[in-house]
Amino acid sequence: MMDYWPYESGIRFPLKEKNISFPENFMENHSLVLGKTGTGKSNLLAQLIKMYEEEGKTVIVFDPHGELWKYGGSDSSIISLSPLPGEVKRYLKFNMMTVLPYRNEREKLINEDLVVQTLKEIFSSEETFSIGTWGPRIELIFTIIPRLLLKYKINPTLQDLSDILLNYYKRKDFASSLEPEEKTELFSIFNQGYDFISSSVNKILPLISNEISRHLFSSSEDFYDISKFRKTLYVELAGEYSPSSLSKPFSIMLLYKIWNNIILRRMKDVVIVIDEFQTITPHISQRIIAEGRKFSMWIVMATQSLSALNPILTSNIRTNVHNFFLFQLSEEDSRLFKLNGKVLKNPEFHNFNCYVPGTESYFTGSAKLATQRREFSAAEEFYAPDVESRSETDDRTEDIDPMYLNHLVSLGLASIVDGNISLSEEYFEKIGSRPRKGGESIFHRYLITRTYFFFKKRGYEVYEGIELNGHRPDLVIVKGDEKIAVECEYSDIDKRSRIMEKKKFYSNVIFSAFKGSEGSIPSDTTVLLIPAIGENSEPEYLDNQNERGT
Repeated sequence: MMDYWPYESGIRFPLKEKNISFPENFMENHSLVLGKTGTGKSNLLAQLIKMYEEEGKTVIVFDPHGELWKYGGSDSSIISLSPLPGEVKRYLKFNMMTVLPYRNEREKLINEDLVVQTLKEIFSSEETFSIGTWGPRIELIFTIIPRLLLKYKINPTLQDLSDILLNYYKRKDFASSLEPEEKTELFSIFNQGYDFISSSVNKILPLISNEISRHLFSSSEDFYDISKFRKTLYVELAGEYSPSSLSKPFSIMLLYKIWNNIILRRMKDVVIVIDEFQTITPHISQRIIAEGRKFSMWIVMATQSLSALNPILTSNIRTNVHNFFLFQLSEEDSRLFKLNGKVLKNPEFHNFNCYVPGTESYFTGSAKLATQRREFSAAEEFYAPDVESRSETDDRTEDIDPMYLNHLVSLGLASIVDGNISLSEEYFEKIGSRPRKGGESIFHRYLITRTYFFFKKRGYEVYEGIELNGHRPDLVIVKGDEKIAVECEYSDIDKRSRIMEKKKFYSNVIFSAFKGSEGSIPSDTTVLLIPAIGENSEPEYLDNQNERGT
């Protein structure tokens, strides 16, 4: 059959002996690489990954054979699930209950609800986690307890969920902080006996039963924020790099984390590559296939057989996948693909048919051989030491105002351990150095706290609650004889008149606000942009809208 490929512009496809241009809009679609073992699927995947890299996409590769990383560029990153050896072991650390960063009450509620919904979907729909059981009772447990943990505990984990289910004393201690109706709701779960909770416990315990899995699924936070990644990441799942029992559950959890970041617009232009798709077949992939394109997220799947997959998933793939790369197929799979009413013939060994059903476009060819471009080396920035990392707002004692520190300690909001300041949960509940004033929001208090530490770390004297020019700004910075007002803007950020009024009050003023709201601050004003709550990045200091660094 002759090629029909009427496209003259696009990306040069890495073929032997043929000059084919692959339209850029074809790249921004889902793809399926299908064929028997040993026909060349991995080699084609390596070439497709390189094409996406050259287009500047973020590429995340799930590599169960431990082969694709060899063809990655020097600036690609590799992770495996096993800890990094050394005097102190370093682990991948993630928390299945991490709440994504938020800047206001609306975002907080949305992101917390996303945690609850994700947990329920993972433990009900993903067979690896569900163990074939789900029902109204289990759904009740995975709804009520996570919601209460998110409300009353800082950075809750699966371990906390397990403790409440299994440990009477920890459950009783946790219940002491609940409202009466919440206590009733919680204890209704346990009034029906242990059998009521055993299925839920059986789902959780394998994820926290050993050192590696506990770090992977139940650390206090995601040590590495996947939304910050911008290049190519190889997740190595072969037995020589990762415990086989954890490869599938970790892959599924990471896919959910990526998806949640995508739908909250924290990531875009992301390509997911899954080799041996039939070994993972995550339920979340159906949503990615059906909805990913509208969020600038695309998936490239390689599998040995399409007809052997779940029929619903097979139908979803045939409906939503744009590009089919077909190597030698089984007879059953061959019948699924027709061109001009005729079944596509199997190509020669190591060749493939590229078929785009929506356009009836077609060519056959053989991909150039990918060459090994790097040596195996895990990206250390993804791994945390085997100790709970200090809070982002912890400081060395020499970096903090002694009077301020004394105030925190006297209120029971902080303690000093080995020269480090450890902030209590009560501190985080108040988000600052004192209880909030009247109706002050936690977001305003958070801005004040982050702003205080930002300037304090840079050697300035910083005071709260003192008068300046007849008014009381949120903070006052003292530089020798100069005093600078700092106004932290949350509720007034969209009130231009209030901003201008505060500029008139003080001859020298710095405004502090959440990142993303800088457009509300006059362009001739110095502003400190604070990351959303939960986002692990530094504030950005702009002097008259010209970045001066942090």
